[in-house]
Amino acid sequence: MKVRVLKEFFDKKENITRKPGDVFTCTKERYEEIEKKLKFYCIQCQWIEVVEDGTSPEASKKPTRDNNK
Repeated sequence: MKVRVLKEFFDKKENITRKPGDVFTCTKERYEEIEKKLKFYCIQCQWIEVVEDGTSPEASKKPTRDNNK
């Protein structure tokens, strides 16, 4: 699944700072892990969102940011 970053955080497992607008690919399990750990810091904050999960053609129409620029 593709995931968009909404609020900056440091991804300890990948050793990278994820910035708002970044889009990355991960498994559903990894998405749930990230979401659970970030809720520890701010339970009301939305840190990440699913952009494309492979089942919704509408999700793929959202623009993505190129992380390499």
